[in-house]
Amino acid sequence: PMLNEEYYILFLDAITGSDYMDKTRRSKYAYQLEDASKNRQGHKATDFEFVDSKGRRSTLYAAADGHSYRLVIFYDPECEHCEETIEFLKGNQSLKNAVADGKMKVIAVYADGDESVWEGAKGSLPAEWVNSYSPDGAIEGEELYVLRAMPTLYVIAPDNTVALKDPSDRMVVQFIEEALK
Repeated sequence: PMLNEEYYILFLDAITGSDYMDKTRRSKYAYQLEDASKNRQGHKATDFEFVDSKGRRSTLYAAADGHSYRLVIFYDPECEHCEETIEFLKGNQSLKNAVADGKMKVIAVYADGDESVWEGAKGSLPAEWVNSYSPDGAIEGEELYVLRAMPTLYVIAPDNTVALKDPSDRMVVQFIEEALK
């Protein structure tokens, strides 16, 4: 909660370009810089494929309609913290209103790709949300997004740029209440 990734990127840029640290330690920070640079706030989000609860394949970009934000929830159906976060978001009236008004789409993605685990829990999300999984676990396997902990949330703008990267559930609600009035 204390990490500001944008400030940390400045540090990582400086340290990886420094000759004052040995190559082995610099490589550790270079890896962190690579991760931190993925899907940065204000930059284009990486597109990915998902399969929804009706068996349809789509992508993050294809789910854009030009005017709706997308709340992407990378989750694990067997994760208690994911369940708590999803319950909070399901019950939040601001999010419900934004979805009903067409200002926000919610795309919940089981990133691991184990379809049988996802099948067992797919009825637990609201019908208004896109409930999906990553085919073959490509999101994690290809390291398209850094998923340090579950759930990991992103708010994606209509133009496919990242509006919020890994915010708390309360930060998402605050964004909705301030930006999507």
